[in-house]
Amino acid sequence: MKAVGTCGKLRQLNISGSSNIGDEGLHNLITGIIWENMKNNNAMIGLKEADDTLTKKEEGFKHLVEFRMSSTKINSEGAMIKFCNACPNLETLDMNGFVPLGETGINMICKSLPKLRICLINFTDKISEPYLLELYQAYPDVKFVRTIVAHSDPKDNALRVPFPKIPGKKKGKKKKKKK
Repeated sequence: MKAVGTCGKLRQLNISGSSNIGDEGLHNLITGIIWENMKNNNAMIGLKEADDTLTKKEEGFKHLVEFRMSSTKINSEGAMIKFCNACPNLETLDMNGFVPLGETGINMICKSLPKLRICLINFTDKISEPYLLELYQAYPDVKFVRTIVAHSDPKDNALRVPFPKIPGKKKGKKKKKKK
């Protein structure tokens, strides 16, 4: 993830379904940005190695417009807020299945993303329906999409329409031809 963090010109980033990416992976993504910027700054002033102090505000993923992170093992909304602070031009944010997301977290994320247009927040049961209505009013340009609040059945795959049965040909006994 640190290597991806050095790619500041990414426009889309999809880590959905990555069961190996957790808080540390998101942290490495952010520190990859910081590490690359420190390396460039130190190279300009003649230092051979990067030190651990930051001298200026980092640019982050200034070109990133779409981030999808549904069904990952990220357990900290604080890490998500830090990541969103590094992405000022983010327009689409998919946080489906981000269970730790609460009301204060979604509010801080929306404040840090002035260009946000679509926010997917299915399976976020810590955000109440009345608060979601307040978000609609506070951010009228953002389309919040939440159709399913919580998992009701762990075996439910969210497919509501059963597969149609395809009529097949009936297999019958074949008549033997007489010679």
